[in-house]
Amino acid sequence: FSTGLATPRWNSGMFGTQPDPEAPNDVEFIREVLDRTLEKYPEIDTERIYVTGHSNGSIMTQLIMRKMPERFAGFAPVGAMECSRMKTEAPTDGIKRNVWYTIGEYDGFGISLEGDNPNTLTLKMICECNGLDYDSAKHYSCGIYNNTVIRDADKVPLVQFAGITNFPHTYT
Repeated sequence: FSTGLATPRWNSGMFGTQPDPEAPNDVEFIREVLDRTLEKYPEIDTERIYVTGHSNGSIMTQLIMRKMPERFAGFAPVGAMECSRMKTEAPTDGIKRNVWYTIGEYDGFGISLEGDNPNTLTLKMICECNGLDYDSAKHYSCGIYNNTVIRDADKVPLVQFAGITNFPHTYT
């Protein structure tokens, strides 16, 4: 489907296996924006910078999490899981990533953590990156919120997942 107009979206690889090499490099764009912002505002606490995004922005958040994790304190992708569209390898750079995934029940593949669906594949990938045991996950439910928390040896919740019952892809 094409309207002949450019679609404003991140070059995150959401519609393929990797970002389009012919399109702008959005990871480098984010890096440049961050560098310029920190140069202009040196009082910013660089240990408290977070990144989030919804849908294609979620995939971009996860790409940034893989490509430049040292620049951010945490990541909060919403509405799409990276391993749903591509086979993503766990980063092996030794950098721990603090991440909280959120997804609605009607986000295309649901909120299930059963089997090898996009949710479990993505959580297992980031657990591997963080040196965590996916099988040690604790599950909690509170109303429409179904939370999964995976902690490190010091009980720090490095990986969290919130599946929201009866929620659509588009949030208000």
